[in-house]
Amino acid sequence: MAALELTDAFWAALIARTALSEQAGQPGFYGVRTTKVFCDFGCPSPRPRRENVRLFASAAEAEAAGFRRCKRCAKRAEKAVSHSATPDQAM
Repeated sequence: MAALELTDAFWAALIARTALSEQAGQPGFYGVRTTKVFCDFGCPSPRPRRENVRLFASAAEAEAAGFRRCKRCAKRAEKAVSHSATPDQAM
């Protein structure tokens, strides 16, 4: 996949911690080159320097590039999965 450009709109979303839609061509995650950690746009982690940011369309793409998910995002993703799971209904 072609590299996603860090536009002013994407940077503003990152700074505001605004999750972006999962439309084609929209980055879902950003990585920080100096730490090799990636986050989603809504992550409460400290903001990186703009020149160190790299965008990714998916978590799998970030991991393939050698980045690891930040611990805050991992916990939030884990909670989202556990809240979306529904217990089996008894008959």
